[in-house]
Amino acid sequence: MSLETKNEFKQLGAYIIEKEIAFGAVGKIYLGKHKTLNIPVAVKVLNREISENLVTSQRFIREAKAAAQMSHINIVKVLDCGTEQDVIYYVMEYVKGGSCGDKLRQEKKPLSENEVLAIGQSVCRALTEAKKFDVVHRDIKPDNIMVSAPGLYKLADLGLAKLQKETNDGQRSDLTGYQIGMGTPHYMAPEQALDAKNVDQRADIYSLGVTMFQLATNQLPYPGADVGAVLRKHAIKEIPDITKINPQLSTEFCKMIYKCMAKTPEKRFQTPKILETHLDKLRSPFLENKPIHQDTVTDITENLYSEINNQKAKSSSQNTSKYQSLTIISILLIIIILAVIVLFTSN
Repeated sequence: MSLETKNEFKQLGAYIIEKEIAFGAVGKIYLGKHKTLNIPVAVKVLNREISENLVTSQRFIREAKAAAQMSHINIVKVLDCGTEQDVIYYVMEYVKGGSCGDKLRQEKKPLSENEVLAIGQSVCRALTEAKKFDVVHRDIKPDNIMVSAPGLYKLADLGLAKLQKETNDGQRSDLTGYQIGMGTPHYMAPEQALDAKNVDQRADIYSLGVTMFQLATNQLPYPGADVGAVLRKHAIKEIPDITKINPQLSTEFCKMIYKCMAKTPEKRFQTPKILETHLDKLRSPFLENKPIHQDTVTDITENLYSEINNQKAKSSSQNTSKYQSLTIISILLIIIILAVIVLFTSN
């Protein structure tokens, strides 16, 4: 949620704080600028209550450092982290397009099925990259999916994610129990509400299903202000009929949402890669069956590269044809000249 207020901080580490641009349950996000490099950044400052409840700030720093190792076009890059003025902060690349949540609130209507599928593809790719580092996000929602450019989406807040594997010193590197990265109730998988410490990426797939449900309908599947009641609905209540909310959605799209939001992890798509492959098939009709993913620079570059090669081949073919024509004409001219010489000599 966008918000601009009086700055609580003037500077954090090497970053000059310019203005507050968003806030959430665990902290505030500021637009900042590196004092030497003069580049814009997003600085997320965790609430003081959360900072004080951490056993050690080093544990959070360790997770942020792990997130900084991830470099992928569909992930908001973590650039730095630190502690100052009794708070913990981390620094991310600044994505000026806002979040999918902002887009939904501004337009006040559902996104198109094609766009929702594109967002889902981007998040799946981000999660597949996170899996390489044994990271579970645990808080996927529209406000954590940033719009970098038309068709390009980035997953944010991996700095608050949970590492599944042990760190080098043999300690579990997670923040469970410290009220960070526990997730947002309206998007939380049933098993995550019961045991957030031991969830895997199938919980992220559930949250992505809820996110796509909301983006496609402009409604949450289980709205409400009572956290306990919302969590119970996620655990036992049947998933609402999406077609009654948005009749324009395809049957296959709705089936995909239902599978993502299955109550038990075993009945969901088992990995982000499997879900991405399914989303590719659902989206292909919108792309006229062309095997391109328009939501990444890499794909666009490959498409342009292919187009350039096609143009080169076409040009080469045209040049070859011209060369062949000129060759034939030259041979005919030589024959004519020789014929004239022979006739002249004969006479």
